[in-house]
Amino acid sequence: VFAKDVAIRSDPKGAQVVLDGDLQGVCKALKHGAPDGKTPCAFSFGSAYFDSRGGKLVESKYLAIPLKITLSAEGYATKSLLLTNDTPSTWKWKEPGGKEFETTYFFIKSQNFEVRLERMIVPEESCEERAKKAFADGIQFFNEHRLDEAVRDFDRAAMCASPDPEVYSYRCMANFQLRRLEPALKDCQEFTRLRPVNDSAWNNYGLVAQALGRDEDAIKSFQQAVQRNPKNIAALQNEAISHERLNQLDAALSDYNSVLSVDPRNGESLIRRADLLNRSGECQRAEQDADAATQAGVLTSGERRAMAFAERGDGRFCQGRYDAAMNDFAQAIALYPAWAWPVVKRCECYRALSQPSKALEECNEAVRKAPDLGYMLAARAEVFLVIKRYAEALDDAQKAATHGQKDAWIYDIEGRANEGLGRWDVAIADYDEALRLDPDRIISHFHRALARRITNNPEGSQQDLSEVKRLLSLGSKLSAAVRDELESGLRALGEAR
Repeated sequence: VFAKDVAIRSDPKGAQVVLDGDLQGVCKALKHGAPDGKTPCAFSFGSAYFDSRGGKLVESKYLAIPLKITLSAEGYATKSLLLTNDTPSTWKWKEPGGKEFETTYFFIKSQNFEVRLERMIVPEESCEERAKKAFADGIQFFNEHRLDEAVRDFDRAAMCASPDPEVYSYRCMANFQLRRLEPALKDCQEFTRLRPVNDSAWNNYGLVAQALGRDEDAIKSFQQAVQRNPKNIAALQNEAISHERLNQLDAALSDYNSVLSVDPRNGESLIRRADLLNRSGECQRAEQDADAATQAGVLTSGERRAMAFAERGDGRFCQGRYDAAMNDFAQAIALYPAWAWPVVKRCECYRALSQPSKALEECNEAVRKAPDLGYMLAARAEVFLVIKRYAEALDDAQKAATHGQKDAWIYDIEGRANEGLGRWDVAIADYDEALRLDPDRIISHFHRALARRITNNPEGSQQDLSEVKRLLSLGSKLSAAVRDELESGLRALGEAR
């Protein structure tokens, strides 16, 4: 007798297969207590083997009596029974832990033989057992970055009355990576409630709040993490980032100082602190931090190493060491060719070196690489001012403002462009706006002094010049190029510093 074909018929309680031929075999697996009704059934007749999970006959040979019937159910040991004609048989056993398993077979001799599994009793798992299995499956999916499947299993694991608290932590981070931020925040809140001493939980909570733009809440969470573990470097760095986003630069600097007191070779904090120091005019310290970050082994990513060289170049540019800065920016470009920032900084170096044609080439390249970044357009506008292409300078400044660069610098550029176009009253209004945004902006005071003198306002002009000298006397942190421009301008006006 040969089993020729396999047909699968649906059965709500399990798998049923018919082997067509002189011998018919039917296996029914009745899944009492299985949570999803889909626990796989596998069985064999002699060497003909069927597995409901695959839906295929694995192997078939001529079948003969007696038949060896083998049944396996997921989670249970495989059992076999030898049957002959007209032999009913009941088979029972207990699994470790006390689970009972019972199966009854009837083998009936007739023109067509039939083997039927009438009953398979699978004891119902407890909710806690199902949750434990779902949680383990979810962790495996999470580690394989199959996040939707991970969340599905974490949802199942959370259905019991008292799930493992770690379920909320894993589901929080899975949803965070899927950018489902509100559900992630809810899970992180629950995990910190259940495990308030876990510093990593507070850091994760802060990351989700940060992604939602709730930086004040994020800072509180990161501080909770650091309170529980003062050496939690990730929390300190994340807190610094939120402080930066809120323009709380002194607090951010303090956070980076704390990181580097624990780990002096932390490359990420070195380049971030260098950036803050460059922005505040502490160029030598910025150069030192960035130089440390460029050392072998501190940063491994090419992009992050490029940022270290760019920050060191920025520090050197600020000190007027333009050739050294150009070399750093060239290193950054080699490491990260798509990045526009070191290109625009080379533009600024050439402008400071009074090479406007090369400066314009570099700025054009920076705008090509990052056309939607206002800084690139503003830097090119500065070059247009140098070569007295005032209309183009004004156009670039106005475009930069529409791309997020609406600050005192832009109003200052617009003011100087309007000066060049002879629109002195408009220029004064631009400088007024620049100084409203940044009252200590020396260069805007200086140019407004010139514009006021031209428009017959000597008293206002003198007030601005006095403010320029006062700010200079306070040791205001200026780039070498700006300081040279101011001192040259003051000399030209016959003013003593």
